[in-house]
Formats: sequence, structure tokens, C-alpha cells
Amino acid sequence: MNRKVVFLSCNPSGYLFTCIERLVDEHKVQALVIHYPLDKDAPFQLNTQKQGILFLDKSSCTQELLISRIQEFNPDAIFCSGWADKEYMQVCKIMKGKTKRVLKFDNPWRSTLKQNLMRMIGPVYLRRFFDACWVSGRPQREYARKCGFTEMEISEGGYSANYEYFRQAYLNHRENKMKKFPHRFIYVGRYIPIKGVDLMWNAFYEFQQETPNDWELWCLGKGELRPQMPDHPAIKDFGFVQPAEMEKFVADTGVFIMSSIKDHWGVAVHEYAASGFPLVCSSGVYAYTAFLKNGFNGFVHQPGNKASLKKALKKITSLPDEQLWEMGNRSAQLAGIMTPSVWASIAWQFADSNQWPQFRFPENQTE
Repeated sequence: MNRKVVFLSCNPSGYLFTCIERLVDEHKVQALVIHYPLDKDAPFQLNTQKQGILFLDKSSCTQELLISRIQEFNPDAIFCSGWADKEYMQVCKIMKGKTKRVLKFDNPWRSTLKQNLMRMIGPVYLRRFFDACWVSGRPQREYARKCGFTEMEISEGGYSANYEYFRQAYLNHRENKMKKFPHRFIYVGRYIPIKGVDLMWNAFYEFQQETPNDWELWCLGKGELRPQMPDHPAIKDFGFVQPAEMEKFVADTGVFIMSSIKDHWGVAVHEYAASGFPLVCSSGVYAYTAFLKNGFNGFVHQPGNKASLKKALKKITSLPDEQLWEMGNRSAQLAGIMTPSVWASIAWQFADSNQWPQFRFPENQTE
């Protein structure tokens, strides 16, 4: 019997739908994806013709119609993105006892006032709506435990990049980079304050002024901070790029950079680790806990600290090309722990098994 699953999602993303497609193809699952309207700063193209996947724009239906559609679909599992959407929470409450209700979230534990409040009420409040948790990594697992979920009810691996695509790009361009390593950083993401792009641009600008060199910074994205990008010949803006068009940028750049002030995960870190890139990330980008070992395949800097970022820039650009190339190979090795097939297997276990899946990132991958 084919299993059915519902994803109560927020902003659509290319990597999520790659994973859902893998779930449908490899496990013969039928999926209903409820989603918000497309983000103007990240207008991913959806494959709405994919057999086995139904899409429903949440803004196009009432709460009553949403509940009716889900009940009619009769899923074996519901995956809900967070607990902020009251209509999604109502769906999960109504479906208690009728399906497995899985909370998906990427909030890392930071011991904030709000999180400590949730730690007090979560064991009672959240358990009314959810039976298990699917989180992105180990910092999020800690938060799930504090919200009242047991170790056996929590699985990591809630996100995966389109691993095969970026892995193939790595293989396609590995030899060329061995001959001539590109002295270009690449950033992929929105141009918004929380991503720390203004800090990144200014740090790179000052780095160029203080120690003139042949390195460039290529930026792929859109957002409100675009007017603040410094006018410098080594800083280039390419706008938003669809995932399918990324390979040409993988070929022409060498080091991935993400200096977010606070980034709950950061799938782009996984994408460029799979692409065989050395990484420069702030410790506010929590994907570094899975894909970056400080000094092994890149460098970690303090979030919001320009001096710390400039130090990381100087460290990595001072390395010989052969060492940068080897760091990239190490990134590619670390990236293979999570793939769309692994993600699909976890989702399938949530829907099909009598026991919750127990995926964990190896602890020795973290500095």
C-alpha cells in the first residue's frame, strides 16, 4: 500500500522539493504540499507537473477547505514546519490519533528568554499537537529535548541539499581547480541584515584595502541591503540564480562564505561542501556543526565580528592553492553524510515504521 504524507510548509525552496521528489520516486509515496506564496527574494520554480505530488497554495483556501483537503487525503504522516502558524497547528490538533504528526524545526537552542519560556510550556503545549520531532542538527536536537520530546522521538537530518547535483559539479570541475584554483569567494543567499551581508561586504572591502590581492567576492541573491553593496571591482552581484543554473558558478569560484549573524541552519553550506569548496562561516550558521571543522576544511569566525571575519579571510587566502584544493576535497567527504535519499528514508520511516527514525550527524564532524 502506498503511503501518503502531507507537508505543511512555509516558503518553498528548491532543495525541499528535490527531497520530496526523491521520497515519491524511491518509496512510492504520494505527497500533498501546502505552501506559502513564493518569496519575492527567492522565487524558486516549482515542478508542479511531478506525478505523485499535489501542491496547494495556502493563501488560496480557507481554513475549513484546508482541513477538508487534508482529511480527504487521509495521510499516514503530517510534517509541520514549526509552531508559529496557528492554522497549521489547528490541523495537527484535529488530526490527533488519525495520523503521525511530526514537528519540523530548525531553531537551535540558545537559551533565550523566549526559548526558556517554551522549555517550561513545551512539554505540555507542543505534545497536544505533535508526536515526534524532525530537526536539522544537534543544536536543534537540544532544543527539542528541552521542549519535552524524548531522544527516541527526535531525528536529525531535517534538511538536505540537492547533493547529487552539487557532487557532480564538484567532480566535473575538480581537475580544473587542481590546475588553477579560482581566487573567488562565493556567497549565496538573501541580502538581508540577519545574513550579515553588510558585514561581509565591508570586511572584504577593508581586506582588499589593507592587503591588495587578486581575490574576488561573487554574490548571488536579492534583498533590501543590495544598495549597501560597496562599489568595488572585486565585489560582484549576480542577483538571484535558480538552483539548476548554479554549476557555472561552482566552476568559476573557489571558497564559499556565509557570515550570518543568526542562521538557524543554512543549506547553502551543505551545497558548497558537496561542491568541494573550502568554507568560511560564522558560528551563527548552524550548518557548520555538520559540515565544517575549523582548520580542516575551512574556518569559523564569530558572528557579527568584522575583525574575526577579516582574520578568517586572511587565513584562508594565505594558504597555497594546493591546500585550498585539499580542503575542498575534505568538504566533499563531510557533505556525503546527508543526501536527498537519506532525507527520503527518514521521512519514509516516520510514515511507515512503528519506531521513529534515529538519524544523527556524527559528533566528530564538529569542531
